[in-house]
Amino acid sequence: MSAIAIALAGIERYRIWRIYMAGCAFAFERGWMSLHQVVATKPDAAGLAPRPWTRRHQYVLEDEALLSRPLRWGGL
Repeated sequence: MSAIAIALAGIERYRIWRIYMAGCAFAFERGWMSLHQVVATKPDAAGLAPRPWTRRHQYVLEDEALLSRPLRWGGL
């Protein structure tokens, strides 16, 4: 995997990102840094957002019939 990253970005950039990621891991472990994510979406005409509350649907193997239906508001 690192050989691909080096080929795409170059050895200098690869080394910088390795140091950056090690620093992030160190800061997370000590509680000096945290991560927050906000997912915003525009509501449809009915006032509902076209995304589920959870990501559970990403981890469930579904057949094409289930994938063709819209996701329900409020999770699966």
